Amino acid sequence: MQELIDKMLKISEGVKGSGSMEEARKRFSKMNRENKFNFPKRFKVEELILFSFFAQLGMKDESDPFLKEISEHFGMERSKVIALMPHMENLRRHGYLEKAILGNDTIQSLANYFYFIPTEIMTNISMNILPDPIQNLKADTIKHLIFTSNKIIQEKLMGNINLHDLIFRMELLLEINAENELVKGFKKMFPVKTGSKKYGIQSHEFILLAIIFERISNGEPEIIFDDLIEKFDDFNPAFLEILQHFDCGTHILLEKKFLQEMKRPIRKRVKSYEFTEEGLNFFLGTEMDLIIDNSQSSALIAPEELQAKALFFDGEQSSKLNTLSKLLAEGKFEENKTKVAEHFKGKGGISILLHGAPGTGKTEFVNQLAKQSNRPLFKVDLANNKSMWYGESERLTKKIFVRYKQACKKNGITPILFINEADGLFSRRLQVEHSIDQTSNTIQNIMLEEMEQFEGILVATTNLMMNLDSAFDRRFLMKIKFELPGTEVREQVWKSILPTLPESQASLLAESYKISPAQIENVARKMMLRELVGESTNEVEMFKLCEEETGGEVKRMGFC
Repeated sequence: MQELIDKMLKISEGVKGSGSMEEARKRFSKMNRENKFNFPKRFKVEELILFSFFAQLGMKDESDPFLKEISEHFGMERSKVIALMPHMENLRRHGYLEKAILGNDTIQSLANYFYFIPTEIMTNISMNILPDPIQNLKADTIKHLIFTSNKIIQEKLMGNINLHDLIFRMELLLEINAENELVKGFKKMFPVKTGSKKYGIQSHEFILLAIIFERISNGEPEIIFDDLIEKFDDFNPAFLEILQHFDCGTHILLEKKFLQEMKRPIRKRVKSYEFTEEGLNFFLGTEMDLIIDNSQSSALIAPEELQAKALFFDGEQSSKLNTLSKLLAEGKFEENKTKVAEHFKGKGGISILLHGAPGTGKTEFVNQLAKQSNRPLFKVDLANNKSMWYGESERLTKKIFVRYKQACKKNGITPILFINEADGLFSRRLQVEHSIDQTSNTIQNIMLEEMEQFEGILVATTNLMMNLDSAFDRRFLMKIKFELPGTEVREQVWKSILPTLPESQASLLAESYKISPAQIENVARKMMLRELVGESTNEVEMFKLCEEETGGEVKRMGFC
């Protein structure tokens, strides 16, 4: 079997000095009859001849050819070489060539252009493989197609390709993936390639949709077309036409009610849109849950992943927590929600604030509440939702509720949205003196708006109830204070954590130290660590460990 590179070298040498592409075609036809090259039909003869020439130079590791070198190789006048540039551009668009400009790229003289075969393609040729770069555009699923589309778009945003190249590749992408369900739906909605009063240009519409679906998959539902179009070319007529139809409310997606203006946009005084359920179903179909759920799974903890743990509370507090547990029992909340919504005009959600000193069991109670009610726990880390970039923190905060709503739709039972240690989030709003104050207030306003319309289960914890903003105070239906446990409960906690502890000793420790369950657990952990290194813990040592937890401030009773 003749090596691929040998064939290409034979072609390049055979057409050398031909003087014109017409003569080069004749020579190629004669060589092809004698050698049976059998190159893929995707190559035009002119493109195969040029590609073979570039491959010859690539294998010889010679410098990349300018128009002058190409002219000398083929024995053509410079004007005839320039006439071949559409063929070279077509090879480039299909991924077989790359183009660069020497020197000052603002002076785009044709004499400064040079083309070369990408290293990856040359490596394949040397291994006797002629790859088809455009096959990388083939996408088996809608999710894969969205990823591939945005990979091409990033090439444009990074300056590696121009807008013309981007449009070409998008048209190619749509052609190759004609059977993809997203493409079928898209072409049904946008059936024309040329501009029209209603539709704009097909490939331009698809570019915007691909970016939007990528953002939706990352939990960012807000669509601001001005921002999207600005990324490409403010003066591109097709994008401006699309933008105009959105501004006028005449775009097909608005007419079909697949898109709607956001009722509570993150950025005020900017026209923002979001996809409706109907619109997402039309374009994403059976993959909708998979695409939308792309980034929320890490925040969702299944009830079976939570470890069961016995908790003990004093009388009044225990009674309130038992009532809450009954309200949120499996299936009970969903049943009660309908009744409450009917009576209170659609407000069927519940927001609960657990407040009190650190270590009193607030966080662990939420874990056990989720486990016992068999509800997934949607845990929010506020540190991950603070950004140094203006506007980003607001978007991340909005994203919390978007993902929670998506989780509610996906799960058969309502998850618990758990905002732990929300001290800074619910504190009194600030007088704006710095941009960070404005950002903080904006985040709080988003929280207040979301809580006003909330339809799920929100549980938040704070150690600083006295700083609670009055607006948040009104929006929490239940506020339960976690106190340091009394003597009887502390004894139960000691026995639960250290089952082998004699009852008399547990009673004495409970009476001697007014400490939290978390501090009792710390003492138990220290005892275990001591035992692991061969040091036993007697009663005196145990009391010393308790005093370490309290910093020596709590009076010890019953021992000298």
